[in-house]
Amino acid sequence: MWATGRRASGSVRKEVEIIRFACLSLIAAIGIGAGCGSPSIPKDTSSEPEGARTVSTVSTGTAELVRYGKGEDRPKLWSVRWQTADLEYSEAEEFSMKMDRVSGALYAKNEPVAEFRADSAYADKASDTLILRGHVWVEALNPNGTVYCSEVKWLADSEVIQASGGVRLESRDYKLGPIETLWCSPDLRRAGTPDLFAKTREVKG
Repeated sequence: MWATGRRASGSVRKEVEIIRFACLSLIAAIGIGAGCGSPSIPKDTSSEPEGARTVSTVSTGTAELVRYGKGEDRPKLWSVRWQTADLEYSEAEEFSMKMDRVSGALYAKNEPVAEFRADSAYADKASDTLILRGHVWVEALNPNGTVYCSEVKWLADSEVIQASGGVRLESRDYKLGPIETLWCSPDLRRAGTPDLFAKTREVKG
């Protein structure tokens, strides 16, 4: 059920239905474990110049999103749970989400390999990349090890964590940092500067 707080009419009601379709389309494109929350009434853009890019926003409460890969097996790439989130949708069928107070898991070969927490996360329809920002904490499940930093880009296609901003890596065997940038595998068995890491592993994105 989509509650708006007041009755919508005319073009505003139409915009609400467009946003509802956008949210459901994102669910189908990404795979989401819970429905979107109640949308706010978008502004009436009928007076805006023709051809102008219109972006609408839907706000949601606590929910979880799961991103699946392509192909028949549709492997899990990552999952994220948030306290609040905003879905942005344009008439060009561009979708993106900003999620706040997040936690979740990173997957490799359809199995969870690391867990994370962060102040916020960003994702969009066009990319499999998940971006984490603010007090980022990523812990590998086997063997145990933890990355602390300001930002992480999880390149799911390449199975590479790109960490930046005061990066520290701690495990049973060693401690590293703080350094500005570190790339590593999600199990944290391999880590290095971007140039050294890229020499031993193909990185897409």
